[in-house]
Amino acid sequence: MIPAASAPNARAAALVASDATFVRQKRFLKINHPDTGVYCLKLESRINEDTLVASVTPEYIYSAHINISAQWYSAHAGCPLKGNWVEVLTFVDGQSGTWIPADEGFAIVIP
Repeated sequence: MIPAASAPNARAAALVASDATFVRQKRFLKINHPDTGVYCLKLESRINEDTLVASVTPEYIYSAHINISAQWYSAHAGCPLKGNWVEVLTFVDGQSGTWIPADEGFAIVIP
């Protein structure tokens, strides 16, 4: 069983490892990892994917690299378009001024 996340004022929250496993979570049902740096998190039905705002932060301990980025992708085109999915994209600094998709850890909060 996945430990619960303590996030008393959030509707949903999760800490996700780079291998697409939940470290802790609150009100997320599952996670898919369809491509490098793409994470699809399924929310409980009471949270509307079309009206939410998510905050995402890279997480160092559960990541493979140091210079990383994590972003919420509100269009969630890489995930199912209906059914309460949230998409997070993760990247590593390619040292050439570009960010490259990479599997990295992150935290997500939906207030």
